[in-house]
Amino acid sequence: MKRKILLIFVALVLTAVSCSQPQKAKTISQTELETAEALIEESATSEPSVTVGTIVSTTLTNTDTPMVVETIPDPYDGAGFSLPVIYNDLTTDPPSVVFLEPLHGNEVHRITVPTMVAGVAGAATSGGIFFRGEDYEHIYHLLLDGSIEQLDFLNPDGGPFQGVVLPSSDGKRIAHGFVRTDNSGGGWVQLRVFNTDGSDEQIVLDEYVSARPTRITPIKWSVDGQFLYVMNVIENVGGYGGMDLSRVEIATGNYEEIFANADCLCLTSISPNERYAARVLVGEPLTLVVKDLLMETEASVVLPPDYDEAWDLVWSPDESEMLISVWGFEWVTNKFAVLGVDINDMTVRTLVSDDTQILQPKAWHVKETIWLNDGEGNLWRMDADSLEMVMVASKAPVYSHSR
Repeated sequence: MKRKILLIFVALVLTAVSCSQPQKAKTISQTELETAEALIEESATSEPSVTVGTIVSTTLTNTDTPMVVETIPDPYDGAGFSLPVIYNDLTTDPPSVVFLEPLHGNEVHRITVPTMVAGVAGAATSGGIFFRGEDYEHIYHLLLDGSIEQLDFLNPDGGPFQGVVLPSSDGKRIAHGFVRTDNSGGGWVQLRVFNTDGSDEQIVLDEYVSARPTRITPIKWSVDGQFLYVMNVIENVGGYGGMDLSRVEIATGNYEEIFANADCLCLTSISPNERYAARVLVGEPLTLVVKDLLMETEASVVLPPDYDEAWDLVWSPDESEMLISVWGFEWVTNKFAVLGVDINDMTVRTLVSDDTQILQPKAWHVKETIWLNDGEGNLWRMDADSLEMVMVASKAPVYSHSR
């Protein structure tokens, strides 16, 4: 049965934007476009395993001539869809953006990109991929036909780009949160939404903050496109998350608080179908808090005491489990691990322990396969049952997903 991969993926982009006319990079066939947009079906997640991840091969599996497949293997009986795994191939000259089917990692689409958007933060949608330029001034929109648009309206005055942008899953709208003016006594903060051609600007929030301004940072669009999930982040302070979490209605600006201010930059995530909100509270030890937004209940679990920081929250296809990268500082060596937390009973399992490669989960779109990057940007495929890992590509940073 012919399936299509649906490119629905949204991620935070710490960005930059300026001006120039759209330019053509490459033209691809209609068949390739149809293949790259194909659906494949999604099934329930597998039973948790207690085995620790084992590397079974470091031989690259995708080093031959790129392959475009017309038909994707059909491992599922039920209806549904899965996202592709999309990464930036930095081994080619010029660089490429590569689309893999998420079960076995077969390459289904490849787009050549100019060096100005290679190896930088990006967000993929069904309408293309949004990049921050390497000069930190421009936002570019790479379409699936290989053409590139520069989104001047986001930074019309030029200079260093301010704030964070988040495109909608269809690539038709874009949210921008930033500190508009900043001084020692306070500043103006703004959240706005545009169509990606720059039309129909909506100012969702524009207010003065008398204390040190915090940047309103959009992290997810609602499935219906009517709301944004946002958190406040201290401007010009690095970290892995926000101080709080709210849902704001785009049409009215009305806020609904989900997590109150915790006075920390807490790693925060909303599950793909908006059932759960999760964040990791900083402390000794770390604590994961999960709120069921449907049942209005909350649960928490203390993470293993060896770890001091957390980053990269990745959800399983059916939202029953999440993966977390954790790090523990020691005077002689650092400890890195990947943990899994069952949402139903909050039990914790270890997928990767005593990790020297700094493996971080990046995508889990079908129950059988988890995708990770290591500290050097190499791409790994993990069997979700056995936890065995195979390196698939070198210098292949995956674009983070928010469905």
